[in-house]
Amino acid sequence: MLQIITTPLFDAWLDEATDRTAKLLIAARMTRLQAGDTGDARSVGHAILELSIDHGSGYRLYLMPNKPEVGRGYVVLSGNDGLLSRAVDIATARSLAAQFED
Repeated sequence: MLQIITTPLFDAWLDEATDRTAKLLIAARMTRLQAGDTGDARSVGHAILELSIDHGSGYRLYLMPNKPEVGRGYVVLSGNDGLLSRAVDIATARSLAAQFED
């Protein structure tokens, strides 16, 4: 199993989500990620991947690989629903990723 680390921003976003089905789908996606299945992940630059979850208006998770010294796996940086703020979401994920690269 791969190690999955989440940021406080992601944790707060998930805690505030009110759609129970979406929460279950996100949990299932995280379980698959832990097992090494990145599914339809696509690069959005700067070693950040975007995972999409097809439910409602759509959900996205942004993640990056762990540093080698941390162990194999991913850091889940942030998440969001809908496509209206995609550019902002990617910028936020890049900013968070920079904190982990230091």
